[in-house]
Amino acid sequence: MTTHVVMFRLADPADVAEAVHRLSHMADRIPGMTRLRVGANHNPGTHAYHLTLISEHTDRQALQDYSTHPAHREVLAWLGERIAERAVVDTDDF
Repeated sequence: MTTHVVMFRLADPADVAEAVHRLSHMADRIPGMTRLRVGANHNPGTHAYHLTLISEHTDRQALQDYSTHPAHREVLAWLGERIAERAVVDTDDF
């Protein structure tokens, strides 16, 4: 099992709800993804990220396949220009 964690800070916090919606609808469309959780952050702190995505994949190859899957690319086409900052962790240790 490989876990993919991404925290996003968006240029415009008004886009958070739409980002959560778009990201959370990838789960059923991507083979090898076994679980997907997406949530908005309720912490208004200046160092806080706006939302987090946590996805689980059968293995590292499934994570790699996810990164190039058309459903993921579709979301990134919309989200990419709205990201001000992001942090990513991929791990087999959870």
